[in-house]
Amino acid sequence: RCSAFPGIDRVILQLDGPAMVLTIDGKPNRLSPLSPLAFAGETDVICDADDVVPAHDLNLMCRRGHYVPAMERIATLPGQTQGFGGNNSLTTFLALAPCTLVHPLATALNPLDLIVTEGPVTLGTDGTGDFIRLGAEGVRA
Repeated sequence: RCSAFPGIDRVILQLDGPAMVLTIDGKPNRLSPLSPLAFAGETDVICDADDVVPAHDLNLMCRRGHYVPAMERIATLPGQTQGFGGNNSLTTFLALAPCTLVHPLATALNPLDLIVTEGPVTLGTDGTGDFIRLGAEGVRA
């Protein structure tokens, strides 16, 4: 069984390893590699995975009513750029493959390197890039 987090919205994404199945309130959900699955933190969750070979996953949790969590996979081609974020926003990128980020700052990245940016950012790479973008948008009252 997984820990309960009442009042929290969660998103999980399997990074690698053997198949993982999350049974959420009695309904099995087979995780597809690098495809996010959202669920409420207070639900009854059981995780089944092959325990001989480790599986790695990424969780993003946000307090319900304050932020809405989001994850997406982004693949870039050489020379391609994409804009993210806005004023007063934080955006986080997790590299899945070696690449060089070219803007806003030239930075070599290895798999599982994490970059947190503030404000608008343009993601571009020299060569191909493969990332997971994590975000949390504030809820307006």
